Amino acid sequence: MKTIQIFVLVLIFSINLQSQNNIPHLKKYGKATQLMVNNEPFLMIAGEIHNSSASTIEFMKPLFPKLKKMNLNSVFVTLAWEQFEPEEGKYDFTLVNEILKNAQENNLKVCLLWFASWKNGESSYAPMWVKKDTKRFFRVKTKDGLEIETLYVFDLKGAQILKETFNGKNFKK
Repeated sequence: MKTIQIFVLVLIFSINLQSQNNIPHLKKYGKATQLMVNNEPFLMIAGEIHNSSASTIEFMKPLFPKLKKMNLNSVFVTLAWEQFEPEEGKYDFTLVNEILKNAQENNLKVCLLWFASWKNGESSYAPMWVKKDTKRFFRVKTKDGLEIETLYVFDLKGAQILKETFNGKNFKK
């Protein structure tokens, strides 16, 4: 439940451009917690695009009208770090902008699922510049000393770079 609350609180985007100042948030009512969107209670009736499906605009475009026809009001869409920051410090908003536009056209809210350092125990969604730089971004080693693709969980430098990316520090569009 805590994981869902964090995703919703941090990642959900309200598509209504007039309400940019009304950031979605969680509000407590006694022991209950409710998601607020545009300062109104919001029950997500959501679908989820397959884990790695948000890779191209062409693939995504026909999916949103289908979700609308299913009477959904929200969609969970993945965003891989490698797509968003293909080069260190250079951010590509193309896919995000198209996802948001397509959702808005179909009256859907979007919750981005951020695939970054790990997913299913592997680091396959990290950018190539992270994967190639094993001096800055340490790898897990097998008992035989062989490095595997998984980023080392206690790599504080790597964690700081990911935190800066996630928080939007120094975005250069």
